[in-house]
Amino acid sequence: MSAKRSVDKERPLAVPAADDHSTIQLAAQLCDRQLTPAAAATQAELALAVEAAIAKLPDQDCEIIIMRHYEQLTNQEIAQALGLTEPAASMRYLRAVRRLKELMTGGAGSDGSQ
Repeated sequence: MSAKRSVDKERPLAVPAADDHSTIQLAAQLCDRQLTPAAAATQAELALAVEAAIAKLPDQDCEIIIMRHYEQLTNQEIAQALGLTEPAASMRYLRAVRRLKELMTGGAGSDGSQ
């Protein structure tokens, strides 16, 4: 004769919390990571516009943006390569990004200078 199951021992299925790591992984697997043709075209156009704007920057600005974003060097590595202190390299990068933004948006800087 088999043992009877007690209702007291039954437990509901565990549903993981929204911040559960496995749930996040599952959601990532279910998402379509492919860009739509329109999104891919927009992304390509933006990449070309950024590259064109970088090419218009002064050499110093162009150099530091390329080092940071295309060569993926750290601020410390850039400072060493350019013979600068880290704060100076950081400030040079910040100014280059501001100039790039001005070129991309066609506007003047936030301080009113061009």
